[in-house]
Amino acid sequence: MNISNYKIETSSIYNKQRQPVGINIIMDNITKYKQENNVDNNNINILDCGCGTGNYTEILIQNGYNVTSIDYNDNMLEVLKQKNLKNNIIKKVNIKEPLPFNDNKFDIVIINQVLHHLNDFNENFIYHKNLIKEISRIIKTNGLFTINTCSL
Repeated sequence: MNISNYKIETSSIYNKQRQPVGINIIMDNITKYKQENNVDNNNINILDCGCGTGNYTEILIQNGYNVTSIDYNDNMLEVLKQKNLKNNIIKKVNIKEPLPFNDNKFDIVIINQVLHHLNDFNENFIYHKNLIKEISRIIKTNGLFTINTCSL
């Protein structure tokens, strides 16, 4: 399995230094989603896919959303758990495998600066393709999916 596994010290530094780039764009799109679907914050379920230490998760929860945060790195998840955020479900999930969620579970899925960690550019982006299929399965038909990446 070739997924980055940051140590706890690196995860702590990451948490303090890594800014949630593009969060304003995500929040604007969530506002449009809410208006178009006539839903309020506490009825929206968001998946933060590859959440790291939860810098995006934290802002979404501060705005009243229910967030499920997934990552494969134990140390990143430990930093997130220490934040004790309400309305946050935290799970260790390998996004190279089928996602452990029911069909049509999430209103919104975000994936930020994660895709380059899949390291599958020599394999015709097979993990990217499988992940997108899985997201299309777990997101509601009218759901919002945002990608923020520096991937190939």
